[in-house]
Amino acid sequence: MDTSKRLTLNVGGQIFMTTTHTLCALPTTRLGRLAKEISGDKEQKGELFFDRNPEVMNSVLDLYRKGELHIPKNLCGHTVEQELNFWQIPMELIHHCCYKNFDTHKGDEIIIQEIDEFLHHPYESEAAMARLSILNKFWLIMERPNLSRASRIWCVLYFVVVMMSVLVYAIASSMAFRVYRPWLITRASKRNLTVEAFTVDLDLKQKFFASEPVAWIQGFESVFFTFFIVEYLLRIVTCPGKAYFFSMPQSWFDLFLLLQQVVVLTVEKLVVEKREEYTVLEKNALTVLFCLSILRVLRIFNLAKDFEAMKILILCSRASLKDLALMAMSLMSMATMFGASIYVVEMLEEGFTFDSILYGMWYAVITMTTVGYGDYFPVTTSGMLVGAMCALSGVLVIALPVTTIACKFSSYRTNYIARQHMIARVIFLKANPRVCTRFYKSVCGNDSGSTTNIETRGVESHTDTATDKVRSHTTTATDGVKSYTETATDGVQNHTETATDGVKSQTETPTDGVKSHTKTETDGVQSNTETSNDGGKSHTETATSQS
Repeated sequence: MDTSKRLTLNVGGQIFMTTTHTLCALPTTRLGRLAKEISGDKEQKGELFFDRNPEVMNSVLDLYRKGELHIPKNLCGHTVEQELNFWQIPMELIHHCCYKNFDTHKGDEIIIQEIDEFLHHPYESEAAMARLSILNKFWLIMERPNLSRASRIWCVLYFVVVMMSVLVYAIASSMAFRVYRPWLITRASKRNLTVEAFTVDLDLKQKFFASEPVAWIQGFESVFFTFFIVEYLLRIVTCPGKAYFFSMPQSWFDLFLLLQQVVVLTVEKLVVEKREEYTVLEKNALTVLFCLSILRVLRIFNLAKDFEAMKILILCSRASLKDLALMAMSLMSMATMFGASIYVVEMLEEGFTFDSILYGMWYAVITMTTVGYGDYFPVTTSGMLVGAMCALSGVLVIALPVTTIACKFSSYRTNYIARQHMIARVIFLKANPRVCTRFYKSVCGNDSGSTTNIETRGVESHTDTATDKVRSHTTTATDGVKSYTETATDGVQNHTETATDGVKSQTETPTDGVKSHTKTETDGVQSNTETSNDGGKSHTETATSQS
């Protein structure tokens, strides 16, 4: 005998029909347990009402009917997750053909969380800024250039100084903007030679150490050096947390640049200006020391904190380290293989184009990266064949990881825009507190209301609570038993209505001591009592009538 019962589900106003036998297919879910309870009842009345999204319900019922959970592609993954959690259906039951679309929002949430952590600044929140002194706020202007107009002006000034410093350094490397040192001019005059004739046999490195930048370039260098020292000291003094300041890599990098420039100036004054001859080791050491000054151009990357798009690029690069490592390993493996191959085939046919396998590897790298200098190339037929295979392999080895990295950057960029919208929504809700409902209480900081509505088998339970001292309303109905309570906490009205198996009792009491009204109806007999208390007067009226 089939004990299955037909059930009517009202989900968000849309009717769904099923049976207890179907729902018992998953007994650990919400509907499965409910079907098990209902199947033991003798009689089923009414419908099961759930104030949920009806669009997901078809997929949920199909899971009970066919054992496969397919998700509509037009639904947000977060909405689907919420509904499945409500119906207590494990995410693992989602069919593999639909899981890709569902899993997208999971990846987006992880990316947004990464962006939040990467862009988080401990002193940028309203509470943190309120605790900052005026001196600390000056540090925040230098640290967060997008914060105000003054900070944007500082950003532009810093950018101009950095770019001019790099430009002046580049100009100073040209011999057209350098003058020979006095000791070289003295030696040339002692030999009755002009400076040009005296330096004609010197190489570029010797000419560089025997000369110095013109006066106006040295003046600019002094101004820029002073600017960066003052800027660094101001950041130390005004920073609200010294531990936080020295925990940033940027602080140590700036300190390294300043110390390097101090060492260069010291060596310039104490060694280079006074010495005429150097050993090879000393020349190489001085060359490296002076070339380190080019690192000042990396100060431009300090401005990455000013442009969040640059931060997204850095974050994406950090997230793509595995892909980049895979590409580098593949490139080196292919370069080694093709480098050795082209060396061997060229040597067998006596091409002698490549002196060693290392030159063959150099040729393979240049070919696979589509640079093609042309300094080394195969001359034999076999070598050309190997070169063609090398070029085609390079396209595959480089193009595939680059595509993955580009897609990842696009995903980070899209989720960054979504994060900006989330921030704008929070700002809007805080600026418009009336819009803040119970759904946004975590954003708005207050509870505007609470509502729960569940109806089961003709059994209704309704709770409406407002915390703004206006109204408290409760309605409970259980199998024909109804209890109704309405309470106003502003001293206006207290109303209670209870009905139990045809027995109705109604009481209305205002809390201002003006009027008390009680109405009781039992088995068709109505009793009405009204009491008023105003200004010391008490009046009671009772009426009993047969309905």
